[in-house]
Amino acid sequence: MKQLIYQLTPTESTTQQVPTLKSRLLAILIAGGMEAVRATLSHPLVDIGIEIMKKLLDMK
Repeated sequence: MKQLIYQLTPTESTTQQVPTLKSRLLAILIAGGMEAVRATLSHPLVDIGIEIMKKLLDMK
C-alpha cells in the first residue's frame, strides 16, 4: 500500500511540467490570435502593432 501511495504522489518534476504546458498553450493561443488579426485586417499598421505586442509579451 505504501508503494502505491508513493507512486501516486506527485513529484516535483510533474508539478513543474504543468506551468510549462500552460505557458506553451498560452503562447500558441496568442500567436494564433495575432496571426488571425493580421490575416483579417491585412494592413501595414496592424503588422506594426502586432510586432509591438509580441515584444511586450516577450518582456514579461
